[in-house]
Amino acid sequence: MTSLFKHILAVAICLSPGLAADPDFSGAWKLNRERSTLGRLPVPPASEMQIEQRGATLRCIETPVVWSAAFDGKASKASSGGVVTNTVLKWEGRALLINTLVSGSHGGYTQMDR
Repeated sequence: MTSLFKHILAVAICLSPGLAADPDFSGAWKLNRERSTLGRLPVPPASEMQIEQRGATLRCIETPVVWSAAFDGKASKASSGGVVTNTVLKWEGRALLINTLVSGSHGGYTQMDR
C-alpha cells in the first residue's frame, strides 16, 4: 500500500509542469483509480494520503500507516502490520527517485519509482 502511493507521488511530481527546484508536496493527495494501474496488490491502497513536508523531510500519513523519509539519499526504515520498508528519496535533476525495499510475511520485493 505504501509503495503504491510513493509511485503515484513520483509520477505526479514528474508530470507537474513548472515545478520549482524544491517543490513542497504538503497537502492531501487522492488516488485517481481510473488513471492508476494497481496490479495484484495484497492490500487495496488507501484512497487518500496526507503529506507534511518540513525542510528536507516528507512525512506521509496513510491511516493507519505513517512513514517518513528524507531527501538526503539515506535509507529510512518503517514497519507496520508485519511489513518492513526501507525507503530512499533522492533528486536526479528535477525527478524525485523513490526506492523502497519491502519485506514481510507475503515475501519481499523492491519498488523503484521515478
